[in-house]
Amino acid sequence: MRSWKGLKRRADDFEALGVQVIGLASDSEEQLRDFRRNHDLPFTMLSDPMLVTAENLGVPVTSKKGYLGSLSLHPVLRHLPKQAFLNPAFFVWKGSELVYEWRQVEKLRNLFGANGRPSPQQILEVTRESIGVMET
Repeated sequence: MRSWKGLKRRADDFEALGVQVIGLASDSEEQLRDFRRNHDLPFTMLSDPMLVTAENLGVPVTSKKGYLGSLSLHPVLRHLPKQAFLNPAFFVWKGSELVYEWRQVEKLRNLFGANGRPSPQQILEVTRESIGVMET
């Protein structure tokens, strides 16, 4: 959640670059709609409960074993699919071109999020570099 709040604070910067930050989750459309509304997020959030888009984009999925091992320690996981869940990932698109991507690998995940997750500022800087825009 903290990452989305940070990205929200930089939403105008991403918009000025003409790019779109997209989130992908295994949550239902209704859960994502509520999440966006509750946190006033301006980003597109894709619901992928069957993990089809995740597979196509190469987003790591935590296995049932990883899920069950984390469940007793992290009650938030109870809301995710029982077989597997998506690891954190960020995608930034400019039109049909993917200009930035980051995926959390399972072995670096901790119980409260992702180790090594890029900051919103880092995502913005790499996005600027990718599309050839220097900060003014």
